[in-house]
Amino acid sequence: MFGSLLQLLGLSKWYHHEQHADRSNARKASGQSAFSYDDLKGLRKLAFWLFVISIFMNWGMFGAIMLIAWLAMWAVSLFF
Repeated sequence: MFGSLLQLLGLSKWYHHEQHADRSNARKASGQSAFSYDDLKGLRKLAFWLFVISIFMNWGMFGAIMLIAWLAMWAVSLFF
């Protein structure tokens, strides 16, 4: 019973996340916003992979900046 309750909560979170992303994308399409959730998602992925590459290339400060940028964009996308 407890497991099924957790599944329902997980599905609910996924559903509300999709609604949030759809509203964000609709705001961009209507011209109310310059960025959408999908834009931020793409930038987040780019920052993450640049961070991973910087680890192997030993680019210390650049990697730290990309890590901070990735975390900041992740936090902003929660509220966007």
